[in-house]
Amino acid sequence: MEQVGKTCLDPASVESELVFAARQKDPFELERHRYQMRYQADQEAGEEAEEERRKRAWLSLRQTWWGNYRIEGELDPEQGARLSTALRAIMGRKARDDERTPMERRAAAIGELAGRALDAGELPERGGEKPHLMLVADLATLRLEPGSRLAQLDWGPLVTGQTARRIAEDASITPVLVDEAGNLLHVGRRSRAVPAAVRRALNLRDQGCQGPGCEMPPDLCTPHYAERRVMPSGGGRTCSFNLERGFGELKESA
Repeated sequence: MEQVGKTCLDPASVESELVFAARQKDPFELERHRYQMRYQADQEAGEEAEEERRKRAWLSLRQTWWGNYRIEGELDPEQGARLSTALRAIMGRKARDDERTPMERRAAAIGELAGRALDAGELPERGGEKPHLMLVADLATLRLEPGSRLAQLDWGPLVTGQTARRIAEDASITPVLVDEAGNLLHVGRRSRAVPAAVRRALNLRDQGCQGPGCEMPPDLCTPHYAERRVMPSGGGRTCSFNLERGFGELKESA
Protein backbone atom coordinates (compact mmCIF):
# COMPACT_ATOMS: atom_id res chain seq x y z
CA MET A 1 0.00 0.00 0.00
CA GLU A 2 2.96 2.32 0.58
CA GLN A 3 3.74 2.07 -3.16
CA VAL A 4 0.25 2.98 -4.36
CA GLY A 5 1.02 6.69 -4.06
CA LYS A 6 3.54 6.30 -6.90
CA THR A 7 0.80 5.16 -9.29
CA CYS A 8 -2.54 6.46 -10.58
CA LEU A 9 -4.42 3.69 -8.76
CA ASP A 10 -7.15 4.39 -6.21
CA PRO A 11 -5.81 3.36 -2.75
CA ALA A 12 -9.22 2.19 -1.49
CA SER A 13 -9.86 -0.15 -4.42
CA VAL A 14 -6.27 -1.46 -4.32
CA GLU A 15 -6.51 -2.30 -0.63
CA SER A 16 -9.76 -4.22 -1.00
CA GLU A 17 -8.37 -6.10 -4.02
CA LEU A 18 -5.17 -7.07 -2.19
CA VAL A 19 -7.04 -8.18 0.93
CA PHE A 20 -9.26 -10.39 -1.21
CA ALA A 21 -6.24 -11.82 -3.09
CA ALA A 22 -4.35 -12.43 0.17
CA ARG A 23 -7.01 -14.91 1.29
CA GLN A 24 -6.21 -17.11 -1.74
CA LYS A 25 -2.52 -16.59 -2.47
CA ASP A 26 0.77 -17.13 -0.67
CA PRO A 27 3.09 -14.10 -0.19
CA PHE A 28 5.05 -14.82 -3.38
CA GLU A 29 1.91 -15.07 -5.53
CA LEU A 30 0.44 -11.99 -3.83
CA GLU A 31 3.51 -9.93 -4.72
CA ARG A 32 3.31 -11.02 -8.37
CA HIS A 33 -0.40 -10.18 -8.36
CA ARG A 34 0.47 -6.68 -7.12
CA TYR A 35 3.01 -6.25 -9.94
CA GLN A 36 0.37 -7.22 -12.49
CA MET A 37 -2.21 -4.82 -11.00
CA ARG A 38 0.21 -1.93 -11.08
CA TYR A 39 1.44 -2.51 -14.63
CA GLN A 40 -2.02 -3.11 -16.11
CA ALA A 41 -3.32 0.15 -14.61
CA ASP A 42 -0.17 2.28 -14.94
CA GLN A 43 2.60 1.06 -17.28
CA GLU A 44 4.83 4.02 -16.53
CA ALA A 45 4.75 3.26 -12.81
CA GLY A 46 5.61 -0.38 -13.55
CA GLU A 47 8.60 0.66 -15.66
CA GLU A 48 9.85 3.01 -12.94
CA ALA A 49 9.60 0.22 -10.36
CA GLU A 50 11.53 -2.11 -12.66
CA GLU A 51 14.30 0.47 -13.05
CA GLU A 52 14.52 0.79 -9.26
CA ARG A 53 15.03 -2.97 -8.98
CA ARG A 54 17.69 -2.79 -11.67
CA LYS A 55 19.57 -0.13 -9.70
CA ARG A 56 19.54 -2.33 -6.60
CA ALA A 57 21.58 -5.04 -8.38
CA TRP A 58 25.12 -5.60 -7.09
CA LEU A 59 27.80 -8.26 -7.07
CA SER A 60 30.85 -8.78 -4.90
CA LEU A 61 33.65 -11.17 -5.85
CA ARG A 62 36.46 -11.24 -3.32
CA GLN A 63 39.30 -13.58 -2.53
CA THR A 64 39.38 -15.08 0.94
CA TRP A 65 42.59 -15.22 2.97
CA TRP A 66 42.88 -18.98 2.24
CA GLY A 67 42.73 -18.42 -1.52
CA ASN A 68 39.13 -19.26 -2.45
CA TYR A 69 36.74 -16.73 -3.95
CA ARG A 70 33.43 -15.70 -2.36
CA ILE A 71 30.48 -14.43 -4.42
CA GLU A 72 27.70 -12.36 -2.87
CA GLY A 73 25.14 -10.14 -4.53
CA GLU A 74 21.70 -9.51 -5.91
CA LEU A 75 20.77 -9.49 -9.60
CA ASP A 76 17.80 -7.88 -11.26
CA PRO A 77 15.23 -10.22 -12.89
CA GLU A 78 16.82 -10.07 -16.35
CA GLN A 79 20.39 -10.63 -15.17
CA GLY A 80 19.36 -13.35 -12.76
CA ALA A 81 17.29 -15.20 -15.35
CA ARG A 82 20.17 -15.14 -17.84
CA LEU A 83 22.63 -16.53 -15.31
CA SER A 84 20.18 -19.14 -14.04
CA THR A 85 19.45 -20.33 -17.59
CA ALA A 86 23.15 -20.61 -18.44
CA LEU A 87 23.97 -22.51 -15.24
CA ARG A 88 21.12 -24.99 -15.72
CA ALA A 89 22.32 -25.66 -19.27
CA ILE A 90 25.86 -26.41 -18.10
CA MET A 91 24.80 -28.47 -15.07
CA GLY A 92 22.44 -30.67 -17.09
CA ARG A 93 20.83 -33.67 -15.48
CA LYS A 94 22.61 -34.99 -12.41
CA ALA A 95 24.36 -38.30 -12.97
CA ARG A 96 23.61 -41.19 -10.62
CA ASP A 97 27.19 -41.38 -9.35
CA ASP A 98 27.53 -37.60 -8.89
CA GLU A 99 27.53 -37.10 -5.10
CA ARG A 100 27.89 -33.31 -5.18
CA THR A 101 25.25 -31.09 -3.64
CA PRO A 102 23.29 -28.66 -5.84
CA MET A 103 25.39 -25.79 -4.48
CA GLU A 104 28.62 -27.64 -5.31
CA ARG A 105 27.40 -28.37 -8.83
CA ARG A 106 26.36 -24.74 -9.24
CA ALA A 107 29.82 -23.54 -8.16
CA ALA A 108 31.46 -25.85 -10.70
CA ALA A 109 29.04 -24.67 -13.39
CA ILE A 110 29.79 -20.98 -12.88
CA GLY A 111 33.51 -21.75 -13.18
CA GLU A 112 32.91 -23.63 -16.41
CA LEU A 113 30.73 -20.79 -17.68
CA ALA A 114 33.61 -18.35 -17.15
CA GLY A 115 36.04 -20.76 -18.79
CA ARG A 116 33.87 -21.09 -21.88
CA ALA A 117 33.58 -17.31 -22.16
CA LEU A 118 37.37 -16.98 -22.03
CA ASP A 119 37.92 -19.83 -24.51
CA ALA A 120 35.45 -18.33 -26.98
CA GLY A 121 37.75 -15.31 -27.41
CA GLU A 122 34.85 -12.88 -27.68
CA LEU A 123 35.47 -10.86 -24.50
CA PRO A 124 36.83 -7.29 -24.76
CA GLU A 125 40.61 -7.00 -24.90
CA ARG A 126 42.68 -6.14 -21.83
CA GLY A 127 46.26 -4.99 -22.14
CA GLY A 128 46.20 -5.39 -25.92
CA GLU A 129 45.06 -9.03 -25.96
CA LYS A 130 42.05 -11.17 -25.22
CA PRO A 131 41.63 -11.92 -21.48
CA HIS A 132 42.91 -15.29 -20.33
CA LEU A 133 43.80 -17.15 -17.15
CA MET A 134 47.45 -16.53 -16.24
CA LEU A 135 49.37 -19.43 -14.72
CA VAL A 136 52.96 -19.01 -13.46
CA ALA A 137 54.80 -22.22 -12.61
CA ASP A 138 58.38 -23.43 -12.30
CA LEU A 139 59.47 -26.28 -14.53
CA ALA A 140 60.06 -28.35 -11.40
CA THR A 141 56.47 -27.73 -10.34
CA LEU A 142 55.13 -29.02 -13.65
CA ARG A 143 57.38 -32.06 -13.31
CA LEU A 144 55.95 -32.69 -9.80
CA GLU A 145 59.45 -32.81 -8.38
CA PRO A 146 59.70 -33.14 -4.57
CA GLY A 147 60.36 -29.77 -2.94
CA SER A 148 59.02 -27.77 -5.90
CA ARG A 149 57.03 -24.58 -5.36
CA LEU A 150 53.30 -24.08 -5.73
CA ALA A 151 52.13 -22.49 -8.99
CA GLN A 152 50.26 -19.16 -9.03
CA LEU A 153 47.05 -18.10 -10.79
CA ASP A 154 46.71 -14.49 -11.94
CA TRP A 155 49.37 -13.36 -9.46
CA GLY A 156 47.15 -14.48 -6.59
CA PRO A 157 45.88 -17.94 -5.58
CA LEU A 158 48.40 -20.76 -5.17
CA VAL A 159 47.71 -24.19 -6.73
CA THR A 160 49.50 -27.53 -6.75
CA GLY A 161 51.55 -28.95 -9.57
CA GLN A 162 48.77 -31.35 -10.52
CA THR A 163 46.35 -28.45 -11.02
CA ALA A 164 49.00 -26.50 -12.93
CA ARG A 165 49.58 -29.46 -15.26
CA ARG A 166 45.85 -29.82 -15.90
CA ILE A 167 45.47 -26.13 -16.76
CA ALA A 168 48.59 -26.18 -18.94
CA GLU A 169 47.41 -29.17 -20.99
CA ASP A 170 45.66 -26.83 -23.43
CA ALA A 171 47.37 -23.47 -23.08
CA SER A 172 49.71 -21.03 -24.73
CA ILE A 173 53.10 -21.34 -23.01
CA THR A 174 55.76 -18.63 -22.77
CA PRO A 175 59.09 -19.96 -21.38
CA VAL A 176 60.93 -17.46 -19.17
CA LEU A 177 64.50 -17.93 -17.89
CA VAL A 178 65.53 -16.17 -14.64
CA ASP A 179 68.61 -16.31 -12.42
CA GLU A 180 68.69 -17.24 -8.72
CA ALA A 181 67.77 -13.68 -7.76
CA GLY A 182 64.73 -13.71 -10.04
CA ASN A 183 66.25 -11.39 -12.63
CA LEU A 184 64.91 -11.88 -16.15
CA LEU A 185 67.45 -13.48 -18.50
CA HIS A 186 65.40 -14.64 -21.48
CA VAL A 187 61.78 -14.73 -22.69
CA GLY A 188 60.96 -17.32 -25.32
CA ARG A 189 58.26 -17.34 -27.95
CA ARG A 190 54.74 -18.29 -26.98
CA SER A 191 53.57 -21.67 -28.27
CA ARG A 192 50.66 -24.04 -27.76
CA ALA A 193 50.97 -26.87 -25.24
CA VAL A 194 49.44 -29.20 -27.82
CA PRO A 195 50.71 -28.16 -31.29
CA ALA A 196 48.29 -28.23 -34.19
CA ALA A 197 50.23 -31.02 -35.92
CA VAL A 198 50.02 -33.23 -32.83
CA ARG A 199 46.30 -32.52 -32.55
CA ARG A 200 45.79 -33.62 -36.17
CA ALA A 201 47.71 -36.82 -35.44
CA LEU A 202 45.51 -37.46 -32.40
CA ASN A 203 42.40 -37.00 -34.52
CA LEU A 204 43.66 -39.60 -36.99
CA ARG A 205 44.88 -42.07 -34.38
CA ASP A 206 42.01 -42.06 -31.88
CA GLN A 207 39.13 -40.81 -34.06
CA GLY A 208 37.18 -39.77 -30.97
CA CYS A 209 36.91 -39.86 -27.18
CA GLN A 210 38.93 -42.54 -25.37
CA GLY A 211 36.31 -42.96 -22.61
CA PRO A 212 34.65 -46.41 -22.55
CA GLY A 213 31.48 -46.36 -24.61
CA CYS A 214 31.79 -42.67 -25.54
CA GLU A 215 31.27 -41.82 -29.22
CA MET A 216 32.18 -38.13 -29.07
CA PRO A 217 33.89 -37.06 -32.35
CA PRO A 218 37.54 -35.92 -32.25
CA ASP A 219 36.82 -32.24 -32.85
CA LEU A 220 34.90 -32.09 -29.54
CA CYS A 221 37.59 -33.83 -27.46
CA THR A 222 40.35 -32.28 -25.35
CA PRO A 223 43.93 -33.66 -25.39
CA HIS A 224 45.31 -34.74 -22.01
CA TYR A 225 48.66 -36.21 -21.00
CA ALA A 226 47.01 -39.00 -19.07
CA GLU A 227 43.69 -40.76 -19.33
CA ARG A 228 41.23 -38.95 -17.04
CA ARG A 229 37.73 -39.58 -15.80
CA VAL A 230 36.83 -36.23 -14.29
CA MET A 231 33.17 -35.46 -13.64
CA PRO A 232 32.43 -31.98 -15.08
CA SER A 233 29.50 -29.86 -13.95
CA GLY A 234 27.23 -31.50 -16.52
CA GLY A 235 27.70 -34.88 -14.86
CA GLY A 236 29.27 -36.61 -17.87
CA ARG A 237 32.84 -37.65 -18.40
CA THR A 238 35.50 -35.38 -19.80
CA CYS A 239 35.86 -36.42 -23.45
CA SER A 240 39.58 -36.66 -24.05
CA PHE A 241 42.48 -38.04 -26.03
CA ASN A 242 45.30 -39.76 -24.18
CA LEU A 243 48.50 -37.99 -25.17
CA GLU A 244 50.57 -40.18 -22.86
CA ARG A 245 49.73 -43.36 -24.75
CA GLY A 246 52.08 -43.51 -27.70
CA PHE A 247 52.90 -39.80 -27.49
CA GLY A 248 56.45 -40.35 -28.69
CA GLU A 249 55.24 -42.01 -31.88
CA LEU A 250 52.70 -39.23 -32.40
CA LYS A 251 55.33 -36.55 -32.06
CA GLU A 252 57.59 -38.26 -34.60
CA SER A 253 54.79 -38.77 -37.12
CA ALA A 254 53.57 -35.19 -36.71
